[in-house]
Amino acid sequence: GRPAAAARATARAAAALAAMEKKEMNAKRRRSSTTSRLTAMVAGQSSSVVRRHRGSSYQPGDDGSLVPPDFVPSAEHPAAAKGKAHGRGCTRARVCRATAVLAALAVLYLVFTFTFSAINTEDPCVVARRNLNYVSTLNSDRKDMPPEWKPELPKIIHQQWKDRNVKNPKYREWQGRWKALFPEPEFKHILWTDETQRELIKEHYGWFLSYYDGYKFDIQRADSARYFIMYHYGGLYADLDYEPLRNFWGHLPKDRVSLIESPYLYNELVQNSLMSSPRHDPFWNHAFKVLVSEYTKPVLSATGPVFLDTTVRTNVEPFHRLPCENFQRIPLGEQENSPFLTLLHREVLGRIFPMKQCGVYADLTCQLGRHHNTASYLKDTGLFQLIWT
Repeated sequence: GRPAAAARATARAAAALAAMEKKEMNAKRRRSSTTSRLTAMVAGQSSSVVRRHRGSSYQPGDDGSLVPPDFVPSAEHPAAAKGKAHGRGCTRARVCRATAVLAALAVLYLVFTFTFSAINTEDPCVVARRNLNYVSTLNSDRKDMPPEWKPELPKIIHQQWKDRNVKNPKYREWQGRWKALFPEPEFKHILWTDETQRELIKEHYGWFLSYYDGYKFDIQRADSARYFIMYHYGGLYADLDYEPLRNFWGHLPKDRVSLIESPYLYNELVQNSLMSSPRHDPFWNHAFKVLVSEYTKPVLSATGPVFLDTTVRTNVEPFHRLPCENFQRIPLGEQENSPFLTLLHREVLGRIFPMKQCGVYADLTCQLGRHHNTASYLKDTGLFQLIWT
């Protein structure tokens, strides 16, 4: 009986092993079937999405490509769109804030400018009376003066042009005003030309002739010649675009140099468009030294208004400033006789720069003269070379 029992046990083990193998094969079949069904399901869903896409020409049963040729991607994710909109909103907000800050600063600047100008601006008639009183009290007590110097203002009106043929009708009109208000023979009128002023330098101030001839621009020769004319002859110098409105000889001091105050105080303090001087005033001796030391500077600093500022600042000799309220107001609104750059310069900076105002140009009250500021020299130099070369 023992061999029969062993055979039965072996048969049972073989049957159990066969059952396990069959079970494992069935499991593999089920897994493979599940994978196939999942793959088909995913493919079917994708095809369904494509078929349902708005505007697609794909039709069910189409055996072509899964994605039709006219397929258009769907809109971007709402979160991404929201992020982009938020970024644009932030950018616009920053621009708006910056614009508001700049506008506020501009308003504050304009308020400060108008307030500063109002505080520092005087009644032109008050200024005229004060200037006249001051000039009348000067007692000519200057010491160590040269023997040829006298506290007298020769009645000579000096003007300049390149030749004796002044073609500009406005210049001729204003020149006629000088002769009408300061009539001959009481006053002598001299029109200096390029030729006659060089002759003056050559004959009496030969040491300066090489500097004079070496200037780059005609305006530099004209500027420097004015100072020698004032020293040599004395009297009054006026640009051809300066128009007298009345005889103001009594407003000029007799014992010292007078320089017209500039209305463009952001640029210079005085100008050389209107000057008066006794003969041989030592003020000009120092000016001649400054001409040499500033010879290589740009035009304005070498011979023009900035040169005069340097001369005044370093000069021990006195001078008198002719107030701009009475002698030179900014010609705002006068556009007929000035080049564009001059108009831009005075119409913009003359209005917004914080400085005292010299009065309303169109109001003739207590105006003794007006400088039309035609700036004809810009045709020779140009703005860039006037300032930087």
